[in-house]
Amino acid sequence: MSWNGWKKRKLTRIVEMPRLTARNYHDVKRGWWNGKWYDSSWELALLVYFHDHGMELTRNTRKFEFHRKGRKKVEYYQPDFILENGHYVEVKGILDAEAKAKIACFPYPIEIWGAKEMKPYLEYMVQKYGKNWRELF
Repeated sequence: MSWNGWKKRKLTRIVEMPRLTARNYHDVKRGWWNGKWYDSSWELALLVYFHDHGMELTRNTRKFEFHRKGRKKVEYYQPDFILENGHYVEVKGILDAEAKAKIACFPYPIEIWGAKEMKPYLEYMVQKYGKNWRELF
């Protein structure tokens, strides 16, 4: 195989990889499961895992004021869940500057669950429900 052939195939694989961007944000899986709202497949995985293991995971409905540096307008931040220990959980695939600023201003204990923290929950979903688990819910 020539270098150009390898390069084209490699680029094709990279382009086909799903990635959360501003353009495809609205393609993210959202909905209701077991009476609880989820904003992403990662949040769904948490809800299912906690339910299957008899653990409590509460959807946060409380909004907190957030003052962005240099702006007068008051904005609001609403973390995703509350754990049994009272800690808030924010599930984040992409921890951008805006998310970091909101979290830095948050007045209560909060845990940020990214890819590393979510790995066991996502693996559980694949093991129990198969690699296409997102389509089952």
